[in-house]
Amino acid sequence: MIDLDGTYAYSKIVRETLDGAKVTTVYPNPVSSGLSVVSQSDLTDIQLINLKGVTILSQKTGRSNASVVDVSRLPVGQYIVRTKDVYGQVHQSKVAIQRQ
Repeated sequence: MIDLDGTYAYSKIVRETLDGAKVTTVYPNPVSSGLSVVSQSDLTDIQLINLKGVTILSQKTGRSNASVVDVSRLPVGQYIVRTKDVYGQVHQSKVAIQRQ
């Protein structure tokens, strides 16, 4: 911080954590058949949404922190994976479906 009179002072460094923030991992990306979704908290819903905003696939997870979504019958393209956990937190990730 620099004051108007030219003096300055450093602020102390403070470490900040986000309490309650849960991380969700979606892999592999790109995917061709089985999309793994893993979260630090129990998930309740997984949705795949196309880039037009239409929900293509919706799956209940039964309060599990890991799930595999079969995307083998979905068209090739970009999708948004939206997950919801038991705390109501929503996480979104982009994923590409492609065939080899």
